[in-house]
Amino acid sequence: RRPPGLRCQRSPHPVSAKEQDGNSLLPQVASAGLPTMRHDLPIIAERISWPALRASLYRHRLAGYLALAFDLVPAITAETQADAPAELEATWQRHVLKIERLLLRVLEVLVSAGVETRVFKGPALAHTVYDSPSHRVFGDIDILVRGAGLAAARSALVSELGATDALPEVGPGFDAEFAKDVLIRVDGLEIDL
Repeated sequence: RRPPGLRCQRSPHPVSAKEQDGNSLLPQVASAGLPTMRHDLPIIAERISWPALRASLYRHRLAGYLALAFDLVPAITAETQADAPAELEATWQRHVLKIERLLLRVLEVLVSAGVETRVFKGPALAHTVYDSPSHRVFGDIDILVRGAGLAAARSALVSELGATDALPEVGPGFDAEFAKDVLIRVDGLEIDL
């Protein structure tokens, strides 16, 4: 299902090879919502490699702006690709919602364990800096924990949520003494403490 207002029409003309790699859409997607965005130029997406575009958008942290760009200007797509932007956006947003649900569980566990925390990067920025949280796509949870609370945080998440270490500890007590961060996983999602 397309977001409200997503306008796509079939292209009456061929698309150049440059436009086929997906990178040609990056400037339009990056300028989505800015006063300098060209609303008079349609997005030409007829023969885009959607996997390549998806990788470029994620690499440049523009994934959340794809639907907005397609909503603000007309798009020219092949009939078989008319739903591709909305499907791509929905996939990213489902992942973000999984991470946000896990974040709420993680914070509940850490607060109960008496571990002082600060959420930063992805989820924190999405809800404080961006016009819409959907514009900031993120792939993991980043939580600041005081060095002295790192072991307690890890222990609480292991016992309460079944977290596993993404990387094994070098040796007993190494992380407590020397680690600056610990990467753990819960239900396949990463948490960087």
